[in-house]
Amino acid sequence: MKSFKPNCTLPHDSYGYVSGVDIRSTLDIVWSCLGILLLCTWQIQHLNVPRQISSTTVSERARRYLYQTCIKAKWMVITVLAPEIISGKACADWLSAKGNVRKMNESSFTELAEGTVQWTYTHSFFADMGGIEIHFPPRTTLHVDQDPKEVGSAEHAPFISLAMRAAKKDLQEFSVRQALAPWSSGLVDWRADPVNERLVVEALQSATAADLKLNHLYREWFENLAVLQGNIWILDANQLRLAREQGVIKCLPNIREDDLGDRDKSDALIKFLSVLQVLWLIIELIVRKSQDLGSSQLEIVTVAYAACSAATYALLLYKPQGVQQPFAVVASRYPTPLEMIKIAAEGPFPYIYGRQGHWMPNNAFHYVEFWVYFRGFLVGSVLGATIFGCIHCIAWNFTFPTQVERLLWRIASVLTVAVPWITMAVNPFTTSSRIVDRIWWGFLFSSAGVYIVARLFITVEIFRTLYFLPPNAYTATWSINFPQFG
Repeated sequence: MKSFKPNCTLPHDSYGYVSGVDIRSTLDIVWSCLGILLLCTWQIQHLNVPRQISSTTVSERARRYLYQTCIKAKWMVITVLAPEIISGKACADWLSAKGNVRKMNESSFTELAEGTVQWTYTHSFFADMGGIEIHFPPRTTLHVDQDPKEVGSAEHAPFISLAMRAAKKDLQEFSVRQALAPWSSGLVDWRADPVNERLVVEALQSATAADLKLNHLYREWFENLAVLQGNIWILDANQLRLAREQGVIKCLPNIREDDLGDRDKSDALIKFLSVLQVLWLIIELIVRKSQDLGSSQLEIVTVAYAACSAATYALLLYKPQGVQQPFAVVASRYPTPLEMIKIAAEGPFPYIYGRQGHWMPNNAFHYVEFWVYFRGFLVGSVLGATIFGCIHCIAWNFTFPTQVERLLWRIASVLTVAVPWITMAVNPFTTSSRIVDRIWWGFLFSSAGVYIVARLFITVEIFRTLYFLPPNAYTATWSINFPQFG
């Protein structure tokens, strides 16, 4: 690999000010872009409240911190590989918060001992993060309402069998697994509650498909029901409202928006520096274009990531970030099996992989209305992919190693925009035909394969083209004198 090292003449005398060189190196381009990518993909994470673990030793605290850091790193990698997925998830979360604000403020069950809860977007986001727990106190006798519904009828057996088989989990094994802290990082606060365990079994024996809103999502319903076996319930906003209407809790927790702000760990300075760094890159590209200077494909892709991050930030503007501790509310009584069935049916619906435990999963949709959460995710993802792909088209006439690679870049950029729109245009919910469903899923996986190949090519090409930049791409502009924080 050929390399070039510039020669810079030193001043022959003492000067009060020496300006920088009028060139930029390959590493200058790389580090400035990677700095922005790091800020956009790490700081953008709005993860849910983690499972509560009591760590007593230094070793346990270190393992707990490392475990939580690995979770955030995993979502950072997902953001790098598919930023449009994060935008879609943010859109679904926003729709959930919007719907719950409307339902909560219309409900007659928002009273507190001191007055009325003014439910805001921040409250909805916080509840959907798993920020509010219902505690069933130990060694106390809570009232259990009698459920008039018949339990253990033979007509329910096929449904129970299908639900259990779809979930592939056993209730007792689930309870044992929840009591184990990951990476031996301490003791988990969650414990199996004998009364709730019995009620969950009764709920399984009495449930019918008519009890579920989405009666084909047996596995998700079973997982939401299984987590209700414990002494701690972590419910999203929709489930929390239902628990209040049922009387499982007497009132909603008295949480002011300022109290939620105190638990928000987002760093305003880091966000401000991120904005400054992105603005610097945009100004740099505009100045280079006005002076007919070359730019790198890496810089264009970095702007695309920054644009997706900005859209995600806007949707999650009122969502707390980095919350580690939830608020607790004490249950007023135990639920009935039928109430458990309804609470589980209103619960979160994780995508890609199922619910792993009693905590609120980071990959969860939250129920609003029939399929609204999924369509919100789909629309948000498509719009994110459109923004991402359109910005790639800025490099349409850039310098590439070969003409074939330039053509492939153009095709990949167009596919990044077109494939999500085509996929969304073919609505999978318009028919109940199994044949059409199979054709749809085949088309979906084929489209996903084409999309992934296009994205992989772009990812490889942005680094390959760094070896073939035109000479004027290394010419510095006056914008280099602005401070950079990458």
